Amino acid sequence: MREHSCGFVLIRQLEDKRYYLLLHYKAGHWDFPKGHVEEGEDEEETARRELREETGITRASILPGFRYEYEYEFGGRGGRATRSKLVTFMLGRTDQHEVRISHEHMGARWVPYSRALKMVTFENAKRMLMTAEEFLRENPRLVGAKFRAD
Repeated sequence: MREHSCGFVLIRQLEDKRYYLLLHYKAGHWDFPKGHVEEGEDEEETARRELREETGITRASILPGFRYEYEYEFGGRGGRATRSKLVTFMLGRTDQHEVRISHEHMGARWVPYSRALKMVTFENAKRMLMTAEEFLRENPRLVGAKFRAD
């Protein structure tokens, strides 16, 4: 069985400084906002809904040209079947600073790239963060994108 989740690598740009949003999950890891695709939703709808539910952020512009996917397996203990999950991320920008975390999280932080790279727990998320930062450095004009309300 394969599950599908979608989410955002979300940035705030303040003059020449860029900050990434990381969530501290109750399981103890730091990661980006994401969640399961619900029936009838497309990937963008899922990513926006999860962002709103997990952070209270309603204004995010999707930066065109970036899409990152990875797949991993989990479960398989105690006779349970191994499941796989496909995770799709978009790169977004917001002007909202305040984060209202959901019951699923213990905290949230806006951090610069170097700090985010140290905080993110999983290797696949670290690779994604490096890819997003490289994309932004190669496409600096995208950081000036207009904001879209949810």
